[in-house]
Amino acid sequence: MSYKPYKVPKNNNIYSRGNRQGRNNRQNSLKDDRIKLFGFRSGVSYKMILAILYYGFMAFYIITGIYGEIKYYTFEPMDVVLFVIKYIFFFILFFSPAIFLSDFKYRDSIPLFKRRTAGASITGLIIIWMFCYLMVNINIYCMSDTWKKSRDDYNRYLIEQREKTTQSGDVNEK
Repeated sequence: MSYKPYKVPKNNNIYSRGNRQGRNNRQNSLKDDRIKLFGFRSGVSYKMILAILYYGFMAFYIITGIYGEIKYYTFEPMDVVLFVIKYIFFFILFFSPAIFLSDFKYRDSIPLFKRRTAGASITGLIIIWMFCYLMVNINIYCMSDTWKKSRDDYNRYLIEQREKTTQSGDVNEK
């Protein structure tokens, strides 16, 4: 006689992927296998539009930040490593709803997100946002003096250009 760790219910195949009646239809198997990204889980169109706009804007923000920093700032070798780490934390910060609130399998092993309640999820997101913001600021603090000087020079240049535009706009109004 073989050992059975649990009792199998009568007339039920524990290995079938179907509904409670044991039917294995295509609709049920598709629902079980899909990864549901946050904003696309319910299939409601207005939520999907908002999610597309959010994810698109955040991707645009990160890409333009990377491009602007590479184009206008001066880097030393260690700054490149810190630059990459900083944008990894920016990615986690901005895409944390997609990473932590989607129906991925790892969500059930993360303490605040496995409950799937609004309060616990919001608390978890706030903790993640605070941690990522802290790490980004630590990376900025650790950047070299060359990078900090190029950042300050570029900020001064932008302020001068803004003042010139404001002064030329005042002249045109008179």
